[in-house]
Amino acid sequence: KRDYNMEQTMYLKKQGINSVGADNAMFIQVLYNEYLSSLFEGGLLGFTLFIIFLLVIIKGLVKVLKGYFNNQEALNKHQLAACIGILVFLAMSMVNFTINAVPVMLLFLFYSAVVINKASEDKVLEVSPVYKVFYYRMASLIAIICLVITLKQAWLFFQVGKMIKFNAEKDYQSAFNIGGQLREGPPWTSRFWSECGYAAFQLNKYKIAAQCFTKAVTTTANPEYFMMLSDAHLKYKSLKHAITGYEIASNIQPHKLRPRYSLIQLNLYRHDTTAATKYAREILQIVPKVNNEKAAFYKKEAQLFLDKTGK
Repeated sequence: KRDYNMEQTMYLKKQGINSVGADNAMFIQVLYNEYLSSLFEGGLLGFTLFIIFLLVIIKGLVKVLKGYFNNQEALNKHQLAACIGILVFLAMSMVNFTINAVPVMLLFLFYSAVVINKASEDKVLEVSPVYKVFYYRMASLIAIICLVITLKQAWLFFQVGKMIKFNAEKDYQSAFNIGGQLREGPPWTSRFWSECGYAAFQLNKYKIAAQCFTKAVTTTANPEYFMMLSDAHLKYKSLKHAITGYEIASNIQPHKLRPRYSLIQLNLYRHDTTAATKYAREILQIVPKVNNEKAAFYKKEAQLFLDKTGK
């Protein structure tokens, strides 16, 4: 989604669309409808599989509820809660993302298993003892593999937690040392790379910081990561990359003033008063979400710059 929205923003700006329209195009990140989301992200094949999956569950749900309301079958409180949970899930999917939210998805799968089990109680499946042993062994093997993976992930996240603690205590060297030991390990989350980059930045290792924040922004569209990435590029005079990062941060959150203020300073350093004037005017037009001292400072500096240049 992030890469598509960035490309869309750049296209609209090149076509002469006003800046607000382009920024709004960039700001769209999540489609709050699971059905439409599965269609646009999974295509016809993904949407079809998703609907088939839901139809199987709905069929079992209808059978269970029909028997319940016709007083043919009794439901215990867990089965009744599962039926209600599925109905809530189906309704919530129209106004929010549910499959993408892992805890919600797991709860829905659990409810579905309860309902499907109740709906198929009249079907007796005969399994030979040989297959039973095989299934038990396979289930045990999968459980052991999942346990090993979970323990490994728990240890890795514990290390990330230590990095967060060291950075909070301003012990940047210890945080950087942990990051240095783990950077070549498995694929990491954006939080790991951001903590690693932050520690490197505080230790004046700007190129390493830029590398870490570059990896952080590949997994999330957090504007703060783009800001830190640009700050790191700026420290070792990679001005082109710094400008790109600040522009992306301003596109992701159009109401943020700091990216545009940084662009003013950077363009003044490059003696590009035209671009600096453009961003100063944008700062004065933007209504920040929170009118705090920082927002007042950025607006005051933008106004002073325009007054000084007579523009």
